[in-house]
Amino acid sequence: MRDSRRNWLRIAAAALVAAAGLAQLGAKPASKVSVLGRVRVGGFAEDLTYVRTGALAHHIVFAEGYEIWGTPSRAAVTWRGGHHQSLPKARKLFDLYALNPVPRPTGIAYVESWKLFVVNGAGPGNLYFVDDRGRPKGSASMAFPLIDGYTPNYIEGIAYIPSTAGQFPDHLVMAAQNSDGSADLLVVDLTGQVAKHFVPHCYDSSGDAVTDVASVEYLPGDRLVLADFGHQALCVVDFDGVSSAPAIFVDTVGRIGEGVTRLADGRIVVVGWPQNVLFFDANLNRLPQFDRHDVVGLGLNQPRGLAWDSSTRRHLFSYFETVGGQPSAIAAVPPSLATSTKVTDLTSWSGYSLPTGAMTYLGAERRVALAQAGQSSVVGPPLRPALPWFRGLLLSDAAGALVEQIDLCVPSAPTPPSTCTKDYGSLQPTIRWGRASGVAYVPGATPADGRFAVRFTVGVASPDPGVADAWTVYFFTRAGDPDGKIDLGLTAGLTSVNALEYFDPGDGTGGRFILIGRTASSPNQQVLITDLDGNKLDSFDALAELGLPTPSEVSAITTGHYKGTFAALDGAAQEMVVFRMK
Repeated sequence: MRDSRRNWLRIAAAALVAAAGLAQLGAKPASKVSVLGRVRVGGFAEDLTYVRTGALAHHIVFAEGYEIWGTPSRAAVTWRGGHHQSLPKARKLFDLYALNPVPRPTGIAYVESWKLFVVNGAGPGNLYFVDDRGRPKGSASMAFPLIDGYTPNYIEGIAYIPSTAGQFPDHLVMAAQNSDGSADLLVVDLTGQVAKHFVPHCYDSSGDAVTDVASVEYLPGDRLVLADFGHQALCVVDFDGVSSAPAIFVDTVGRIGEGVTRLADGRIVVVGWPQNVLFFDANLNRLPQFDRHDVVGLGLNQPRGLAWDSSTRRHLFSYFETVGGQPSAIAAVPPSLATSTKVTDLTSWSGYSLPTGAMTYLGAERRVALAQAGQSSVVGPPLRPALPWFRGLLLSDAAGALVEQIDLCVPSAPTPPSTCTKDYGSLQPTIRWGRASGVAYVPGATPADGRFAVRFTVGVASPDPGVADAWTVYFFTRAGDPDGKIDLGLTAGLTSVNALEYFDPGDGTGGRFILIGRTASSPNQQVLITDLDGNKLDSFDALAELGLPTPSEVSAITTGHYKGTFAALDGAAQEMVVFRMK
């Protein structure tokens, strides 16, 4: 098990934030868990920037979840024997856990005049300044709507305009995302005042618009290079948004566009999925000999699902092998958390849409169940007839083959009549249920007596009977028939449920649930222990105790040396923590 002591500073800082209110009253909360191990599961770089001065001079720096990673550029490497030394691997430089609230930035820039980094936070208007150790150094807020009525959905890439620029010196420029997928550009001073709002006009050689700009960087001569995520293109515009040449399309494995920056020697660097660093010369000609392809953590990028395989005594993760909308593979990780092994290729399951990622393990049957929602036919005979709209569970055997699908009996989209022949009564599902985003298996006396506890996303807010909400868990039999529900808003005070797992079948009451969700009174996510009726037995703060701001999956470790412990996955932080309840 990896030594968790390297994270003590981060967890201590988080604990202080979470306990601030109690501390004011003179109370000192006691820890309820022991962290046994922690592992970085994978990566997905957002924006990147180049540092010209200071302790991290000549580093390419990029945002990875709640952490900031970096790697030296070629300019920082000395010569030996007439050749460049091998560059060290990308490494974590600092994290953002000292900020409150903890931001998960989609944009980062290095402000040379202040020798600070600026990152964005939740909402389109929040900016935070930190030093090269992640220590908070102030914040700024942009006010929307602007005088022209504009309000973006959120901010993606950020770049610094140097003090030597002819226009807007010592400012920031940002790619502001719109609801239709397009982007506008904002020039903002360091106090958050928007100095200019304009629309970039990029086109391909046929004159078609290239509009999905996700990142931006300043170029000498008061120009801006833009990276387009949707079209995989680079475009150069002026501060009026006018381009002088057609966009350049990049042919590469893995999408580009999340970040672009310029090095001191004039080369342009673009980040590609998951954290590939691609080089171009000053004229945007490719320089593939300088490219970097770093692996972060276990290399299981964008993990979505977590389960404990009680048969082989391994953690199971669903994750992305290529950029896309849903996970494409499952990998196994031993208790040591040191390695990973791919065990299932989800794309080999012919005829279905990829699963949402949430999963659970059926120990007695040695099967993995993954939540799935698709708008196409799934699998025909001999399993089940294909449905116009399938929402349910896909089960694989120990060899990773798809062997069963359990239809949770949703109506065909977009309108009735329903293909469902079962009588759900007050639990009759509708297409507004959204996808199954959390699932736990509750074993019975026999495999046929087992049940599934499922949490669905919310399509629209509605008081209609049967429409899923964020705090209700629905039960289904092993065959997929409705079998009741728990309103955790009433029983445990939750306003949302993000993850759930069944454990402790021998406690005398039939077992318990461990859940992760939010309450109205806590700014952070809470981990709750409840009985099978959803009544709260205990709880603790996920950020303070586990160092995880947004945990999204939880599993119970039921076999092996760590039997009786738990694992929690934060998909945004791309970290998993193994812990024991005290």
